[in-house]
Parts: sequence; C-alpha cells; structure tokens
Amino acid sequence: MLKINKNERHGESLFKFFGLIAIVISYFLYMSWKYDASTGLGVSILTWSFFVLCTPVADGGFILAFPIRLFFKIKMLITQAVLWFVAIGINIFYISVRSNSYDLTFITKLLKQILSEPYPYWSIFIISALGTFLSIKI
Repeated sequence: MLKINKNERHGESLFKFFGLIAIVISYFLYMSWKYDASTGLGVSILTWSFFVLCTPVADGGFILAFPIRLFFKIKMLITQAVLWFVAIGINIFYISVRSNSYDLTFITKLLKQILSEPYPYWSIFIISALGTFLSIKI
C-alpha cells in the first residue's frame, strides 16, 4: 500500500491553492479588461459564489478556506459553512442591488436562473452542500 506523508499532501494542497488563485486572478483581469474593474470584480465574485454554491466539492471555498485553515488552524468544515453564508449574502446583495451583473456571462446567467426559480433548481444547492460537506468529512 502506498503511503503519502503529510508533507506531500501539504505540497499538493499548496500547488492546488496557487493554481486556483492564478485562475481567479486571470479571470478577474479578463473580465476587468472586457468590461471595467468594478464590473470585473463583481462578475468574478458572482462566479466564485457559483462554484461555492453549485458544485458538490469544496474547490470554490478552497481559495479562502485553505489560508484560513493554514494560518488560524480553523477546521475546513467550519470555514466552508461560513463561506456558504458569505456566498449567499453576496447573491442576496447582487440580486437586490445589481441584478444586471448576472447577465454578463453564461455562468452568472445560470446562477441567476437557479436563484430565481426555487423549484426544482434549489435542489442543486442541497446536493452541492451535501457533497461539499461530505467530501470534507471523508
């Protein structure tokens, strides 16, 4: 049986973290170039919230959960729960104040449709939450 020591897993997590950061920064820069910095930031945040709320893995929250866990020793389960509330709060704000921001990309349009039609689309949130928290627990 192949054993992976803790340092190898830590290095893999660090590589994954920097890869995700590079993707997020590149996406923000592209959206800022395509629209403007404010709109680019908003679309990037909404896209991040899509990955937090609508994918059954912890990758969307990993961008913030990893450094929090590393520096403050807070369990990833707790940080993921907090990040879910942050992502929900962001969407409440944007749907209320800047709903036109959702119309700029395919992912944000999809997120807006999921948010605006509770049945049957909110089941995506339930499945994603279960998958995210189960993947962390396992």
